[in-house]
Amino acid sequence: TRQEVDFYFPEHNFAVEVNGLYWHSEQVRGDKNYHQNKFIALKEKGIKLLQLWDFEVRDNLELCVSMIKHHLRLSTTKIHARKCEVAKVSAKEAPKFISENHLQQIKENSVHTAYGLYYNNSLVACMSFTRVGNVYTLQRYCNLANCSVVGGFSKLLRHFTKNTAYTTLQTYSDARYSDGSVYASNGFILEKTYTEPTYYYTNDFITLEPRWNYTRDKIQKKFPNTFDTNMTEHQNMINNGYSRVYGCCITKWVYNTSN
Repeated sequence: TRQEVDFYFPEHNFAVEVNGLYWHSEQVRGDKNYHQNKFIALKEKGIKLLQLWDFEVRDNLELCVSMIKHHLRLSTTKIHARKCEVAKVSAKEAPKFISENHLQQIKENSVHTAYGLYYNNSLVACMSFTRVGNVYTLQRYCNLANCSVVGGFSKLLRHFTKNTAYTTLQTYSDARYSDGSVYASNGFILEKTYTEPTYYYTNDFITLEPRWNYTRDKIQKKFPNTFDTNMTEHQNMINNGYSRVYGCCITKWVYNTSN
């Protein structure tokens, strides 16, 4: 089947899609694997695909442009990680930096450890981790918008592994943003790709909410007058005016400690 993308940069083997929430919701596009299948089809041709929601472009245009420029090697500023100093970033500063420079924002109380790269005393890259016991999850990595920090990911990862007592280091990639190649090239091993694409809920087609905001117990608390114990999560959400919007599959990576 012939497929199209919104923007294609053949010299960089890179493509961008901007997907409208309404037109890509289950009400209009019934195939829940649509976005994942497009990612796979382009990956098989050696093309990286970035899939953005319309509200991400609407609300974070500069950041979206920065991401695209990074893929096209057109970042305004280029800094080599070897010229940067590594230092801990506070649990308050890290979420702020990440929320300003990454489309996937995080809550302040979710960061257990974070390291940053400082160039001329300014934070230009940050890597954050969550922890359960000695199992750490690499939560986010991002550069300052419009800035490419060459070797930044690997330098911060090396610093973490050398200075942290951990039994397992894991992370996840969302195929809507990434094929996970940065993890593969830095010593992570692909453990599992979840077969079901992740999904979200919307009731206005303007914003999305993660599905874990609407587990059955949370639905019952939010909609006590309409919650039906005989209905599934999905049926209850439809009954309350919400639609599912499917994204792509999530892949789990585990760091090879022999590195």
